[in-house]
Amino acid sequence: MSDSEKQEYRDSRSLQEQVDELHSRVVSLEKKMSAMTAHEAFSYMKMGAVHEEKGIRTASSADDGILLESKIGEYGLAWLGNIVLFFGIIFLTQYITNLHYPLAATITGYLSVAGILVLSHSLRKSYSYISRIFGFFAQLLFFYLTIRLHFFTVHPIIPWKGLAIVLLLMVIGIQIFLAIKKKSEFYAGLALIMSITVAVISDTTHIEHVCFL
Repeated sequence: MSDSEKQEYRDSRSLQEQVDELHSRVVSLEKKMSAMTAHEAFSYMKMGAVHEEKGIRTASSADDGILLESKIGEYGLAWLGNIVLFFGIIFLTQYITNLHYPLAATITGYLSVAGILVLSHSLRKSYSYISRIFGFFAQLLFFYLTIRLHFFTVHPIIPWKGLAIVLLLMVIGIQIFLAIKKKSEFYAGLALIMSITVAVISDTTHIEHVCFL
């Protein structure tokens, strides 16, 4: 007998021994089950069901925890990203203004607002929450840029205070329109905050000589 045949013979003997051992365990288990009373069998089955239910609950709790962490990460990153974007655009427009190009800074700012609104509109179906955050920061940035047309700047684009206030009131009117259209208390509150801000800055004197940043 060759070495390969001997190896195959040993492998077959080992496999046969494992099968015989498994058969013996099954026979022993059948004997124990047959020796159980009906009450013991029911208790055994009930215990197995309880363990199975606990396993399902544990798996469900783990899945819920992962889902919660995912939601927190998604929403937190959405807010953080929009805050960084908001201040980034503000610093960019201020930098361009400091280079003595206030009109270019204003145009850049309004183009940024338009881009954010387009992005918000494109995400409204697939990522509705992120879309709302983009819309919120776009409205804030729009209001800020309109304020900077006359207030909080040394070289105002619009030198007439009355016209600047009219433009700000138009921005507030947009917020009121969105609040009514979407039945949103959020936009209504935003319009109220903007109205209070306009009332405060319009009642000040020499505010055009104060820089906002």
